[in-house]
Amino acid sequence: DSTPNNAATSEDDFASVSFTASATRAAGTAPTLSCPAGTLLFDWDSQSWTTGSTTGNFTLTGIGSVNFGIVNPASFLNNAGLGGQSPTEQTTLTGGFAGGQSSLIELVDMANASQQVRTTVTLGTAVSGAQFRIFDVDHAAGQFADKVTVTGYYNGVAVYPVLTNGVSNYVLGTSAYGDSTSADGSGNGNLVVTFSAPIDQIVIDYGNHSLAPANPGQ
Repeated sequence: DSTPNNAATSEDDFASVSFTASATRAAGTAPTLSCPAGTLLFDWDSQSWTTGSTTGNFTLTGIGSVNFGIVNPASFLNNAGLGGQSPTEQTTLTGGFAGGQSSLIELVDMANASQQVRTTVTLGTAVSGAQFRIFDVDHAAGQFADKVTVTGYYNGVAVYPVLTNGVSNYVLGTSAYGDSTSADGSGNGNLVVTFSAPIDQIVIDYGNHSLAPANPGQ
């Protein structure tokens, strides 16, 4: 007994509903690498970094040398609760892993939101794929807003990874952006980096994005 689409709300062909949906971000699912030739593991639990050093040279069976170089235009900080003078190894930020998980930390006081710390990992032998975690990519209002960009190289040619977000960050292309806080022992700030093509070098740029203040905190 009504005329469709005549916009008469008194007729029985018209209905409306209002609702509010709420949700929280879930951590993404990282790709699974196919490794028919087997795998090699670089684990900070079995490596030793010289506290305060910006270079580290290691040997991994099957690859040979694994060399780290860190270039920081800002200031590294000394925090006893985070291993002492950074860069260093520490077991406070654990990525949600139990048992005192060790990792290399870069605790930085940047003078402005455009500064970036660059970490370059050079492999003695190219690998056909790689996967690793970066802990604590997050955001603290009025302090910092982490931005991490990862690029690989093979014989000098750029190779781009797949980044998989945690609860406290999101991914656009080869960059991850922290937008909520992750507690020290939480895995919410984890970022998984996956290279499914050969690489012999990894470059990680760490800085801030637009949510950070003009002079970010540590």
